[in-house]
Amino acid sequence: MSQEQECRFVERVLNARLRQVGQQISRAEVEQILHRGEVQRLVQMGYQFCDRLQQFASSQQRSPLDCLGEVALSCGMPADLGIAAYETLIAQHRQIL
Repeated sequence: MSQEQECRFVERVLNARLRQVGQQISRAEVEQILHRGEVQRLVQMGYQFCDRLQQFASSQQRSPLDCLGEVALSCGMPADLGIAAYETLIAQHRQIL
């Protein structure tokens, strides 16, 4: 993922969680915290999730979207993180094409 994609991924995850309490975080705030250890761990989890999702979908001959819930459950990953990771993966894939 590029720096921009990492920023968008973290922004999606944090805003998904903050919406539950009626708050939001700006892109500038995300950029300020992007290099902190906890955020880097979050980004690494996103990479791992995307890898597992692609591998599982390929082995099942299904689309990654159809496998999203199963892979998130098997990884013990919160749904909002899985969705943000998948959205980032799709955005990255579209840029490659």
